Amino acid sequence: ITKTSSLLIGHFNHESTVLDGGLRTSGDNYDILQDAANVLVVDTGAATLSSVDPARVALGDSASIPGSAKVALGAATAAILDRKSGDLWVVPVKGIASFELKAADPTAELGENADVAVAKDGTVFGLSADKGEVVTIPVDNEGQALKPSSASVGDIDPSGEHSITAVGDKPVVLDRD
Repeated sequence: ITKTSSLLIGHFNHESTVLDGGLRTSGDNYDILQDAANVLVVDTGAATLSSVDPARVALGDSASIPGSAKVALGAATAAILDRKSGDLWVVPVKGIASFELKAADPTAELGENADVAVAKDGTVFGLSADKGEVVTIPVDNEGQALKPSSASVGDIDPSGEHSITAVGDKPVVLDRD
């Protein structure tokens, strides 16, 4: 998958060396996330999240997400973090089309200055700078969230710049201060 302007090019045929599939996004302000055959388009201009069927090179139905959302993908799991409120939703990639932001309770409430990452196995790690903790949300084989747990990261300034990533199946927090 390659990103160019408002065109999401879907498939390059190596044998014939031609592009044999593509689709257009609805706007120019988007990002593409991919983990194996799971492909998502985050349209920040329209505040939507859509899955892509790579075999048909077609967008699936879109789900509304917060305008300030950060979306992370790993295995069959998508994590949607509202950067303003700190609300975090964990959604199976196959369930994105049926995700309703207003009807869904957050999986975790991380507070301001939160960040999120998803490990290769789909485990979601949320950083709550306000609480000084990492929230770990394991998932089942379909990407459905299981019971979250939390662990302290020690003393960090809640107003500082922090980020989280996953190295293998471990969360790693960066305190830029």
